[in-house]
Amino acid sequence: MRHRKRTRAHHQYLTLFSSQRYVLLSCVLVSRIFKAVFLRLDLVADSALEVGIGQTLPIMEGAGSRFHVVNANNLSPAIAAYAVALGTFVLIACRLGEIFGNKQVFVGGLAWSAIWSLVTGTSFYSTRSLFITSRAFQGMGAALTLPTGLSLLRAVARPTGMRKTMIFAIHASMSPIGLILGALGASGFVMLTWWPWVYWAFSIALVILATISHFTIRSSPNRRELPPGARGITLELDLPGILSGGISLGLFGFAWNQALVVGWQEAYIGVILCMSVILAALFVMIEACYAPKPLIPYSAISWEVFWILVAIGCGWSCFGIWIFYGWQFVETLQLITPVVTTTYFSPMVIVGSCAAAITPFILRPVGLHVMFCAALVSILIGAAIMSTMRIQQAYWEQLFISVLFMAWGVYTSVPVATRMIVNAVHRKHGGKAATLVCMASYYSIGMGLGVAGTVERSTIGSKLTVHNRLRGCRAVFWTSIGLATFGVAVGLALAWVSWLSVRLADGSRRALRRLYEYEHRDGVGGHH
Repeated sequence: MRHRKRTRAHHQYLTLFSSQRYVLLSCVLVSRIFKAVFLRLDLVADSALEVGIGQTLPIMEGAGSRFHVVNANNLSPAIAAYAVALGTFVLIACRLGEIFGNKQVFVGGLAWSAIWSLVTGTSFYSTRSLFITSRAFQGMGAALTLPTGLSLLRAVARPTGMRKTMIFAIHASMSPIGLILGALGASGFVMLTWWPWVYWAFSIALVILATISHFTIRSSPNRRELPPGARGITLELDLPGILSGGISLGLFGFAWNQALVVGWQEAYIGVILCMSVILAALFVMIEACYAPKPLIPYSAISWEVFWILVAIGCGWSCFGIWIFYGWQFVETLQLITPVVTTTYFSPMVIVGSCAAAITPFILRPVGLHVMFCAALVSILIGAAIMSTMRIQQAYWEQLFISVLFMAWGVYTSVPVATRMIVNAVHRKHGGKAATLVCMASYYSIGMGLGVAGTVERSTIGSKLTVHNRLRGCRAVFWTSIGLATFGVAVGLALAWVSWLSVRLADGSRRALRRLYEYEHRDGVGGHH
């Protein structure tokens, strides 16, 4: 009888153990499925940032004819506004994700971009002002998804080692893919239907992506709680810093790109520019002296970090000029269709993806400063090759080579600059490195287009002939060369200072070692 009870109890125990094991395995399987789904969602969302730039390149001619703009290059603020808004709100989105949760801000950013992408397509029935304004709001939504997506990805890829490095390498390689996919999709819509469907279809895709993300991404358990009271909320969010910094960057970018439309002779352009500078000084004072939780910790910004951001900004402003005006050169002067133009620039996918994926693995043997200078020099070479292109010329002679150099330089510079900033700041501020680099990169695209538009406007004059257009493109490309050259000079200066500091540190260590050996010789310093 006892034997039967013991057998029955043992059988119940085995049944319970097997059921618990089944539940545990099911939970692990479901967790891995959700993690795999999220990784793919984050990669798609990251490529959607660049889709927002690439989708506007092939529609310039159609949008120009609809808004009665004779020179389609004058619609460059449509891309510049997107890039400026993206760069302006990246740091703000990072703070919102810390407080309200990365998932909520990530999904909200996708929904916001979907709404304003819909408005951008609908602006076909309105004016150019609504078209450019809605592009800026679309960039705000993209800014909300960039740092929060990185934070969610960092939480999923928590274990260090090769797996985490591979995940972030694949994440970085999605940028060139998104750029060319956006251009290819837009070219297809322009050829088959009409250009508003570029933004309407993108809006539908973003709604689907936001819906899937809402049900598959887990909420962040470690988000900060807002303190009670208006004062506590203001200090926790750093509202004075958000308002002064965001408005300053936005007004500065608006002034440069609005001057392309109305000219610098308008008085309000100078007033807006002065207001942006005053607000920038106010932002620095607030962040350095008064904010208890600043957006950019004062201790995280050193002269080295500042000049790294300047160099990366020069490189990416050159890239913004190169991709926009190079695209328009091929379409308007060489009379190539948008689909074929996309294939001309498509090697960026292979070269850029390989550069972004391979760079983290070769930084240690090659060296950070060597890679950084090589990337900036590659950007300079790509811009120089583009500046000497002729109208009647085969693709393989210059454009193909320019695409190879530019893609390798641009998509190598970001991971290298991020690692340099991580090494230059305190460990607790290392998470801000990628955000600062992304802010400088995208904001510089918008500023580069603003500067280039002013140069082209002053070069072309009133008559829009083929000769004048070619002169304008030449002037713009030389402007990009100047920006890239300054970036190379800054990179070389950083490398020289780093080399000099290492030599001085080695000399100091050798001197201390000799002093130690002298003091501990027999009969000298023996009492020590």
